[in-house]
Amino acid sequence: MNLYLKLIVLGFLLWDQNYSTLGQDTPSGGQGTFSPAPQSTSSIQNFSNDSSRITSSTSSQTQTHNGPSNPQAPSTIVPPFPILANNSTAVPDALTAPPINTYVSTSIGQTHSGPFNPQALSTSVPLNLPIPANNSTAVPEALTAPTINTSMSSMSSFIGDSNSSDTQASTHTPTMDLTSPVTDTPRTDLNKTISPEDVSPSTPEDNPIPFNCREIKDIKVDPPLYKELFERLKIHIPKNLTHNTLKCLNISSSGEYTFELLNFNFSVSMCTSITIRCWFEECTERFNFSTNLDVPPRHESYSLKVIEATNQINFKWHNQKEAVCHVVVKSNCSDVTGNITEGGDIVDGLDPYTKYNCNSDLLYGGKTVKRENINVTTLIGHPEEVQDLKCNTTKKNVTLRWKEPNKPNGPLDGYKVQRLKGEWKDVNNTEYTFSGLKPFTEYTFNVTAFNNRSNNLLGKSKEISCKTKEDEPSEVTNVKSYVGPQNNGVTIKCKEPNSLNGPVGEYVLEFDNLAPMIKGSCLFVIKDLSYLTTYKFKIYYKHTEKGKQFEGEVNTKYNDKALIGFLAFFITLTCLALIFVMFKIYKLQKKSSCNLRDNYPLIAHDDEGSLLNIEPIPVDLLLEAYKRKNADEGRFFLDEFQSIPRVFSKLSIKEARKPCNQSKNRYIDILPYDNNRVVLSEIHGEPGSDYINASYINGFKEPRKYIAAQGPKEETMNDFWRMIWEQKSTIIVMVTRCEEGNRNKCAQYWPQCEGELEDYGDVTVKITEEKFFPDYITRKLHINNRREKSERDITHIQFTVWPDHGVPDDPNLLLKLRRRVNALSNFFSGPTIVHCSAGVGRTGTYISIDAMLEGLEAESRVDVYGYVVQLRRQRCLMVQVEAQYIFIHKSLVEYNQFGETEIITSELPHLLHNMKKNDPPSEPSQLTSEFQRLPSYKNWRPQTVGNHQDNKDKNRSSSVVPYEFNRVQVKVDDEPERENTEDDEMSTDQDSESEESIYINASYIIGYWGTRSMIAAQSPLPNTMVEFWQMIFQRKMKAIVMLSGPNQESSDQECAQYWKEKSKTYGDLEVALTDENPCGAYTERTFEIRHTKRKDIRKVSQFHYNQWEDLPKDTNGLLEMIEKIRKNIPCNRMEEHSRHDRSVPLLVHCSDGSQRSGTFCALWNLLESAKVEEVIDVFQTVKHLRRQRSGMLSFYEPQPKIGMIQLIDIK
Repeated sequence: MNLYLKLIVLGFLLWDQNYSTLGQDTPSGGQGTFSPAPQSTSSIQNFSNDSSRITSSTSSQTQTHNGPSNPQAPSTIVPPFPILANNSTAVPDALTAPPINTYVSTSIGQTHSGPFNPQALSTSVPLNLPIPANNSTAVPEALTAPTINTSMSSMSSFIGDSNSSDTQASTHTPTMDLTSPVTDTPRTDLNKTISPEDVSPSTPEDNPIPFNCREIKDIKVDPPLYKELFERLKIHIPKNLTHNTLKCLNISSSGEYTFELLNFNFSVSMCTSITIRCWFEECTERFNFSTNLDVPPRHESYSLKVIEATNQINFKWHNQKEAVCHVVVKSNCSDVTGNITEGGDIVDGLDPYTKYNCNSDLLYGGKTVKRENINVTTLIGHPEEVQDLKCNTTKKNVTLRWKEPNKPNGPLDGYKVQRLKGEWKDVNNTEYTFSGLKPFTEYTFNVTAFNNRSNNLLGKSKEISCKTKEDEPSEVTNVKSYVGPQNNGVTIKCKEPNSLNGPVGEYVLEFDNLAPMIKGSCLFVIKDLSYLTTYKFKIYYKHTEKGKQFEGEVNTKYNDKALIGFLAFFITLTCLALIFVMFKIYKLQKKSSCNLRDNYPLIAHDDEGSLLNIEPIPVDLLLEAYKRKNADEGRFFLDEFQSIPRVFSKLSIKEARKPCNQSKNRYIDILPYDNNRVVLSEIHGEPGSDYINASYINGFKEPRKYIAAQGPKEETMNDFWRMIWEQKSTIIVMVTRCEEGNRNKCAQYWPQCEGELEDYGDVTVKITEEKFFPDYITRKLHINNRREKSERDITHIQFTVWPDHGVPDDPNLLLKLRRRVNALSNFFSGPTIVHCSAGVGRTGTYISIDAMLEGLEAESRVDVYGYVVQLRRQRCLMVQVEAQYIFIHKSLVEYNQFGETEIITSELPHLLHNMKKNDPPSEPSQLTSEFQRLPSYKNWRPQTVGNHQDNKDKNRSSSVVPYEFNRVQVKVDDEPERENTEDDEMSTDQDSESEESIYINASYIIGYWGTRSMIAAQSPLPNTMVEFWQMIFQRKMKAIVMLSGPNQESSDQECAQYWKEKSKTYGDLEVALTDENPCGAYTERTFEIRHTKRKDIRKVSQFHYNQWEDLPKDTNGLLEMIEKIRKNIPCNRMEEHSRHDRSVPLLVHCSDGSQRSGTFCALWNLLESAKVEEVIDVFQTVKHLRRQRSGMLSFYEPQPKIGMIQLIDIK
């Protein structure tokens, strides 16, 4: 017992000594680390039976400062204690325990805006104590205790209620397990610092705790307010837990927002969410709890931009911090009536031009971050249709009246009114009168409101139909009166007036003193009249109004029975007189043949006396003069033409009548005058070697601009080339073919093949280039004069479509020839050689057109009559027939009315840009004006069969009916069709009328090469599919082009589907679909057609383009389809250039066979023209199509023409 007390006293003395030493050696800064004294000291300390840990306590001090906290805490050294069990029976000789070094750090609570380092300060506690077991009977010689390195922090926290101090001192007591055997106790490196992540919860067996952590139900952290950039988090900790043992993970030092939890700082960026996991080290089992930090965006970072539309408002919140924030926008708008419309960032379904009060909330995580309240007015919209549209009519006027729309959707700037298919007119009030209308005619009008302030917004159009009132009918037409059926009877008939101006009425005849006669048809027969008497009559048409009267006279004849004897005598006398006259003529001719003189005139009468005084025609009156002269079957033209002498007898023709030259003339009555004939150089020893049947012709102002020559004969080809060489001519215009109608018209005076040489006297001719075009051929000729040893280049243009003894169908063909010729002429060239067969008819016509157009451009007037008289004075019979004289006038009218519309493809983009301009803005564009100049050709040819009552149900549209001259006929029996070699537009297929045929709404279309290369047809109806397939089979077609909009192929209103997925029989034809290949914008199908009565099978390809509404949607797809069709169809161009070839390889159809089909046909021809001639003429192409089928491109929209031009440009 005494020993035990001594040991206790000794231990306290040693402890006191070491404590004083350590206290003196500790630096004042408190930042040093001290080791225990090196000597060993024995101490004894009692502790209870259940104690298994040695606890070292350190005092923690609390300071407040503004700088960063010092992680190095002051250290306190605890002297070692020798610890023995209280029931030990033996004491070891020496008990040595190393000192326990405890490093205690004091964390000072502070408030600052900078980042805070939350790492706990480290205290090393070396424990080297010999610890005997409490029931040990012997004490081991040496017991070594493990050392513990731990980190402790004193933290500021809010504990319990809000009245607690912000900063409290706390004591952290490290513990150590000393119950394990010595051999099993692991050693810990004294220099190792344990971080919060390295601290793992101890098991209850290793570290008994003073309370049970499992009883803790919840540790609550109040959610942040997110109002400031720095915020302390308030945590509720049970009182039985020491808050300074709190450890946390997910500590971040980057971010603009800082949150402090006790002495831990967490930095978080805006719109970022993190989860903080924490625990208390006091718990043997780690008791985890967590809290979320989800920083909403700051309302200052967002600004609102409002975008108004017609029916919606767009709320765009812009984040100026450029942070990615998943925000939600909720908005609502209310009008003046209180109706609320809700939405997100877009509030839709609003009324145009309406003021709204709107709220827009910016939400983050379900909470409103920012709210804006604004007043917004939606944009101006399309007005609704006008109300209460009515019409008042008179005979020639219709007055429309209406009220403004119920919802104008903006300030109305006016109205637009339109007569169906006419131009829109702007109106400022609610009333408009259409004048100059036809009586008793139903018109359709459209009225719409508009707003110019917002891109000319048009409202919905409202339509109304009105019929004008009746008016008096016009005068009856084609009144014919003649004697019959007896010589004392009269028959009078007529046709209905041009304008009935009312319902169906009756014809009234007032004949002399007889009572008026009324009939439903205009055929009146009056009998038992007086012989040889003149009767007056009036005839008119009458319904509710009395029409204009036609007044006429008719004469009855003599009594024919009384005249028979007289006539017999008169006839006998006349025959005797004729015999006498013929005998005298025979004797005179015999006498004149024996005494023929060289200067005997062709016609012996006064040449100048028959000429008329015809004034030149001003350009402005050219069309009116043409119509006036062409009236009454061209009587005025005939009078003018017949007044011009065919030959001026005063002009001598001695050289042409010489015997040596007579064989050089193709026709004996067409000879050149001596005063202006072309004189060749004489060849020594050859009489008449200077003669050739050719004459100089003056131009409009230029003398000897042309040489009019007959077509060379075999014996005159050398003279012809000698004339070209001597006259230095470089252009030859040939307006005939070498053979026409099996008659030789002109010898071929050039080599047959390209590259071949041919000698014509001293001149060698070589053809270097030959190009074929639809209506002409150009040849480049290289000539060499062997005698003069020089060479030249000649251009030869042969016009190939001039019919014999007639004129071309289209004046534009000759105008185009003139353009080609004038493009080749130059200042140094000699006279232009123009020849046909005789060198007078066609030659004079071409020269007259060229000269008169030059005068029209120079003086704005033309004198066709005077110029033809001048031509006849220079060469006889120039402009040989009346039709050619009229054709000259027609060509001048064509040029004056339509101008030159041909475009070179290389200049197309620039010209297209200019054509779309309105210059000045008040005037229509060139494109619009050009379309308005297009003639409609409405009802210009008969449409008898198509308008027949039996065929009306076979037409989709009553306005699109084929003309008779080019209507496709389907034969009942499939016999080979008889071909006409001389068919033209005037033919009506009467050669086939003897064969029974079936009507189909289809027309032949002339292709680029002048042949019937296409058929334009309406899409088949359910009742015309048999005829449709019969036409395809009988015409041996190679391809079908079907044009429709999307999803229209199965609509009977657009096109009845005329094929099935499997085979189907249509009459005698079995049609099977064998292949179907989608090709993007179009679909290609292949059909096999088998005749049930024959063995042959024919294949036809269908190209279905279904992207065509107003215009083709995919132009590249359309061009690709056209190229593929051309590869499948052989070219119809033939060297003979027959315009009457009936091979029709291509069928084009759309709904009514007019608008889309017309555009496709025009495009087909224009693309070929661009390829061959490198020029296009959209105007003439469309004009020519309108002549062939009614309704072709009839509606004015600038886009179809622009679309065609752009397609050609793309091509």
